[in-house]
Amino acid sequence: LPGYDRPGTFDLFARARVNYIDLRDGPGIYGTPPGHPLDKERMRRVLREAHRRGMVVYGVVDCAVPEPRREAVLKTFEEFIELGVDGLWISIDDPGGDDRIGTPLDLVRRIVELGKRHGITGEMIAMTPGKESYKNIDTQTNRNVMQIPGMNEALLFFTVLPSKESLEAARRVGLKSLPCWWHNWPRPRGGFLHQGSAPGRADGGKPYIELMALYEGWHTPRWEELRNAGQYIAAVQPWGGSAWPDDWVAGVIDLWAWAPELHDWDKHRRRIYSLVFGPGQVEAARRFDDALASLKSLFVVSPELPGDRKNQPDPAWPPRLSDPADAGKALKLISEMEELLPALQEGARRESLFDHYAGAGALEEYFLEPQRKTVEVARTITGLTLPEYWWETHRQRVMLAATLGQGERAAIWAEEGRQRALKEARAVRDALPVLQNMGGYVQEWRERFKEPATARFADREPDMKGDLSDPLWQSAQPVTGFGLSTDAGEAEDQTEVRMLYTAEAFYVGVLCHESAVDRMRVTRTQEGSDVWEDDSVELFINTDCLGRPYWQFVANAGGVRSFSYQRPATAEDRAPNPEWQVRTARGTDRWTAEIRVPYSTLGISGSPKGQIWMVNVVRNDFASLQRDVVGEHWMQTSAWGFRPRGSNHDPRKFNPVVFE
Repeated sequence: LPGYDRPGTFDLFARARVNYIDLRDGPGIYGTPPGHPLDKERMRRVLREAHRRGMVVYGVVDCAVPEPRREAVLKTFEEFIELGVDGLWISIDDPGGDDRIGTPLDLVRRIVELGKRHGITGEMIAMTPGKESYKNIDTQTNRNVMQIPGMNEALLFFTVLPSKESLEAARRVGLKSLPCWWHNWPRPRGGFLHQGSAPGRADGGKPYIELMALYEGWHTPRWEELRNAGQYIAAVQPWGGSAWPDDWVAGVIDLWAWAPELHDWDKHRRRIYSLVFGPGQVEAARRFDDALASLKSLFVVSPELPGDRKNQPDPAWPPRLSDPADAGKALKLISEMEELLPALQEGARRESLFDHYAGAGALEEYFLEPQRKTVEVARTITGLTLPEYWWETHRQRVMLAATLGQGERAAIWAEEGRQRALKEARAVRDALPVLQNMGGYVQEWRERFKEPATARFADREPDMKGDLSDPLWQSAQPVTGFGLSTDAGEAEDQTEVRMLYTAEAFYVGVLCHESAVDRMRVTRTQEGSDVWEDDSVELFINTDCLGRPYWQFVANAGGVRSFSYQRPATAEDRAPNPEWQVRTARGTDRWTAEIRVPYSTLGISGSPKGQIWMVNVVRNDFASLQRDVVGEHWMQTSAWGFRPRGSNHDPRKFNPVVFE
């Protein structure tokens, strides 16, 4: 809703040939939360602007909700109809994946019937299927949806690339209308002021990115692949462009969608440059963007690949040269961009109509200042020495000294490396105050040298009651300070971990403080199932400090277990649970787990006394109050080791544990 309310938005949409919009309100990601109070005055204004330009407006509601909230879904759709929307958009999406809430078929049927009573049928009903069924058209869930009267003539949006094969799949499941393309785009490579589509400026300013082709999204489609797309789809929508100016998003995908078979990317981008910077600046804008793209190719950025949906193996923030020897090449490109900027920006101030339709100062805010700041930050980074440039060579040197029995020399070099790395990390932070999370960058380097936790020896096994009541647990060193796995601060409710070991097994006690015990999700009852989709804890163990192999032990608050073993350089191998035990208990403001892992399960014989293992504990919290904001599917994931940001399966997050 706020995006549609910006000055000039609908003029821009009209110029880009946009002919429909999806209207949503409230904090939900996937649609209007059922029962959320609608900002009706604002919505009426948006409807007037859209209808003046002949645009169809769909009201979108998050429909992947538990049964008690489904009446509220219908009431919210009724409110949209009263406001005057043209269509109803049924949002199932990720929360409605088969392993989550699923697709509520009866609710979909009732929504279609509601629309029919108000003359809303056919293409005026739209739907984003659940997680599995938007990625693959030919699913049983999509077949079931097609059995609902009227849904076979609705608009269904899939992330599958438009093609003859995708159309055939739609026909097989029973869809009579053409399928639609939901393109998760833009999903660009990282840059100097952004991480993918996430702005990375600490001062709240806008990032700048070169004009993005449709390639920089899911499945990285080339223009040649999409030339004939118009005959296979009825509609297209982008998802993920809110960080970028509307000209850079609607201007690309919607002008393409109007006539894919006539598309010429070079002419297309020149038209957009002309609209934003003015006709006289087209060539300079093109050269600037081409130089920026070439410059970024010399850097490690996050994400590294356009369209990459997975966590990166390295967060790469701040960006850094892939090879420090390329600094000269980088400085040459930066100088070229600096030479282009004065004339490009002065000409844009004279000729651009952007301020006319987007409001005074918009050109400076969205384009000119971000361009200047991008070049400034790129030059600063190129001139810095980052510890990543020499760290691997340093480690090899320390290991060589240790291998040759020169323990004293290895210790000296290790300390010198620690001091140098922290000094340089602090210098990088101080040189780049404009970037977000630079304190986290320094902290990440500090954590490479942090003191290990301790597993205390116990001469007897603790009582496995699940409530940590055995006095042995209180004698163990507590570990706390769990941070969000997104590296965005501490967890809403903290977690404490204590570790013991005996002659036979390793014990981990987990205390999960919980401010909303009544909201906890404990639904999985099958051993080996996806128990991490409940309130749960995950224990990762690597016994040789090399990262792999490692073991993952997962237990929900009901004591149901799952297990995986990560072999070196292979994908995860789910297997039946080996020999390990867990007991859990719940209180009024907490839940607890006691985990026992025999050494035989880990392939170890004898006591680990004096050894160092790498361990991590992760908590999945579905009771978090943030679920009311984000949606039913959402959980807060926190961990003992939460840096670098990304997958909890990253062994770099594991923490050293010394067996005293």
